[in-house]
Amino acid sequence: MLKKLSLSLTIFILTLTILTISPAKSTSTTSIFVEPEICDVAGVGQTFTINITVANVTDLWGWEFKLFYDSIQLNGTALVEGPFLQTAGETFFWEVNFTDNYNATYGYVYAFCVLTHVIPGADGNGTLATITFKAKTCGGSILDLTDTKLKNSEGDYISHETKDGSVTVAMYLGDLGSGPPPTFFAFDGIVNAWDLTLFIMCYNGLGP
Repeated sequence: MLKKLSLSLTIFILTLTILTISPAKSTSTTSIFVEPEICDVAGVGQTFTINITVANVTDLWGWEFKLFYDSIQLNGTALVEGPFLQTAGETFFWEVNFTDNYNATYGYVYAFCVLTHVIPGADGNGTLATITFKAKTCGGSILDLTDTKLKNSEGDYISHETKDGSVTVAMYLGDLGSGPPPTFFAFDGIVNAWDLTLFIMCYNGLGP
């Protein structure tokens, strides 16, 4: 009887211990991405902005990125530093290169930013940079975010994931007869109903 009581007491204590242990906190992955991920533009000639955003970062002291875009469809017009890193202190921001003429097909944005003193970096989520474009033709293209680098105040690289974005420019009747010919398809590597819609709009000169 004593052995059974002792065993029952042991099981009870073990169960109570397991229930009172705090569950391990999940760690979110740091990411840098184009925001909005899908950008819908009302028509040719329209100006719009996208952000390069960081999420779930700790002690961000400096960042760097490159972005390629379809220069046949888009004209890059402005690049400005976002407010996120400035929350930790004074920054040095450099627009290394920003051109529509990286090659015959692509434009190119290359920028980096660091804190000017060795101090703890910024934590959390926020905008690193904002880029302004003007739509030149209808259709769709990828905003290819690449060669991204994040560093902490110790000089170590911060592991992260990178996410591209995309732009779709709508076609309207008023767009016809001026500027370059419209793009018939959304060059996103996927053939779907949107490609057919673009083709019909461009062929018939009809807006959505």
